[in-house]
Amino acid sequence: MSKIAVDNMTFKVVLTLPANWDHPAQELTRQAAEKAGIKKPRFRGPTTFKTMSEPEAAALAAWKEALMRWRPDLKLGDSFVVCDAGDGTVDLISYTVKSLEPALKLEMCVEATGALCGAVYLDERFESHIPTEVGSSTYDKLSEEVKARVFENDWEFSGKKKYNGQDTEFHVDIPGYKPKRPGFFGKKPSSTIILKGGHMNAIFQPVVGQVIDLVRTQVQEVHEETQNRPKAVLLVGGFGENNYLLKQIQATFKGIDIQRPTNSWSVISRGAVIKGLSVSPETETVTNFISKLSYGVKHNSYFRPYFHDERDKYRCPLKGVDMARDQFTWYLKRGTSVSKLDPVRYQWLVSLRSIHELEKVHGEVWISDQKTPPTRLDSNAKRLCKINCNFDSGIFYDLEEKQVADSMAKYRELSYTLKMKVAAGELEWIIYWQDQQKGAAQVNVEYE
Repeated sequence: MSKIAVDNMTFKVVLTLPANWDHPAQELTRQAAEKAGIKKPRFRGPTTFKTMSEPEAAALAAWKEALMRWRPDLKLGDSFVVCDAGDGTVDLISYTVKSLEPALKLEMCVEATGALCGAVYLDERFESHIPTEVGSSTYDKLSEEVKARVFENDWEFSGKKKYNGQDTEFHVDIPGYKPKRPGFFGKKPSSTIILKGGHMNAIFQPVVGQVIDLVRTQVQEVHEETQNRPKAVLLVGGFGENNYLLKQIQATFKGIDIQRPTNSWSVISRGAVIKGLSVSPETETVTNFISKLSYGVKHNSYFRPYFHDERDKYRCPLKGVDMARDQFTWYLKRGTSVSKLDPVRYQWLVSLRSIHELEKVHGEVWISDQKTPPTRLDSNAKRLCKINCNFDSGIFYDLEEKQVADSMAKYRELSYTLKMKVAAGELEWIIYWQDQQKGAAQVNVEYE
């Protein structure tokens, strides 16, 4: 395709992210993409830039490409698990079918889970095993170039890819290795070592076992939530193409159909393309998000005896009443289902003594991964980000004026709403004052 043709195209970019990444990691990746020029001005208009979770992309592709949609036994209310086994992470998300016609609609039914147990951890175990065969001194003498060649030729495209659990031998050539045993019939000893089934199983099983534990937890949670086991597990990702992993999952979860799409290593990219074709949230296949965290704000509350901790009590100089400092209100709690169309609303009240303070209004959003988040500040909550707002000074005199306790001084109260749209891989912030979007408020988000 010529440069002229590309320059005359409108771009839609979808960036996929691991499901278990936290918000700062997602935001840094998004910023890196923008700094790389993803959204730079183009002749044919602005580029649309979205993010999504990798398991969601896999689910979209698997359905659209008919792996799931042609199943005669799949009906409304049925669920399935997506296991995205990649190089670094293994992520799982489960969906329940909410609509088949006129368009497919899926809902997340339980929290997404994931862990660092991808294929790269097989690489680490392979590299740790070789010195036990040839000796650490021999292996340490190999140059990085030779190690890389051994890794690529005899592991990456051989044992790692082809091992399926059978007692098959895999040969690994170690240049410079001289075994203590003599060669047969006076021949020069071979520098090749043989990895048998027992060796391969020792490399694979600890990592594969972690993947199976993740799948088991997801299956159990789906059963608890829906009262039914999932109909299928979709195994995708580069590591998902390994036959040993597939066989172990099939052997563990009998009665559940374990499916692997064609070219599962690229299914996430294909799902991202499908996401890019969605013209609005209403047309998206996945309609909700199950929050893995609680989101809220830290504030000072009117002190209530027997409810608030006495250690948090202080006298407010502005209002002249007892207050409890550093209390939490959680606007979205862990495990809650959030619609992609309906934002979570945070209500904030700020006291202002001068018009200039409108230029530096800020609030903090806090998170907790506890199933029951704390009511007051402790180590189970941490700050997610700081929301900085620069409001138009023209609204100052529209704000309610109040008098400082025991003083003739005056102050005004600014009440505004922060709307947060949350989904897998996305957070979007919008500030409202008097039900009007303050696009001119110059909202800036600083992640921890």
